[in-house]
Amino acid sequence: MLLPLLVTARSDDAELAALMSRLAAVPERRVAFTEEQTSSLLDVPLVQSGSLYYRRPDYLERQVGQRRAIIDGERVILDDGQGQRREIGLDDLPLLRAFVASFRALLAGDLEALRRHYRVALDRQGAQWHVRLEPRDARMRAVVSGIEVEGQGDRPERFVLLETNGDRTVTEFRTLQDANE
Repeated sequence: MLLPLLVTARSDDAELAALMSRLAAVPERRVAFTEEQTSSLLDVPLVQSGSLYYRRPDYLERQVGQRRAIIDGERVILDDGQGQRREIGLDDLPLLRAFVASFRALLAGDLEALRRHYRVALDRQGAQWHVRLEPRDARMRAVVSGIEVEGQGDRPERFVLLETNGDRTVTEFRTLQDANE
């Protein structure tokens, strides 16, 4: 009875490794996004649109209007587009850290980093895939219940951050292209 489970686990590992390899093959990405945040503190969802730029291994830039958030390594630089800049460490922002760590590791195809911080599960149907991430760290689990990423081929299309209090952030990528296309 254990043999089918073992074969399935190895098959899942091979499929996950293949997906990570496809993602790792793209060193830069640009994406236009729409993000919807639902919260018990808001009467209506907060919807924002903008662009994201990722460059391997750990650079992520998010722009909404004139405002930019740049995450370079462990630093977060916030620029309001009006001359005000502020720098913060990712350690001071646990929810952002969860988003950033999972998004960067996924885009970099870094399965080791994903597994270090999350329990990782993959569902696939053809070129479509769905990765579920569950935080390993108890402090992170106190804030984030899970992260789900859906995509096709080497392109993430939807990112869902689920908080333990029921709040959620859904980011949909309207257009996603390699930076050098």
